[in-house]
Amino acid sequence: MKEADIQKTILEYLQWQVPGYFFRQNTGASVSEYKGKKRFIRYGVAGMSDIIGIWHDKPQGIGIFIAIEVKKPGKKATVLQQEFIDKINNFGGRAIVADCLEDVIEMFKTN
Repeated sequence: MKEADIQKTILEYLQWQVPGYFFRQNTGASVSEYKGKKRFIRYGVAGMSDIIGIWHDKPQGIGIFIAIEVKKPGKKATVLQQEFIDKINNFGGRAIVADCLEDVIEMFKTN
């Protein structure tokens, strides 16, 4: 299964089964030209997870920041991706590396 297929499955699950707002986040950089001048444009944050969102934790009545780095089975997060995940978790959000839908389902079960 391709990483894009795993992402699609996870996003569909989040949309239909988890109260909140979730989206695919792209990061990177490009060079473009505007009025004859070249510009270097960076978008997103280096290491930012593939899926970002806010989970409405109804029992607690709060929104919790969610970050999910999607990988093919057997692949690991890069150093920058793991640093991003650690920051989110250290500040009270929830962030994981997921290689299947079951990882995400488990994420919402744990307190």
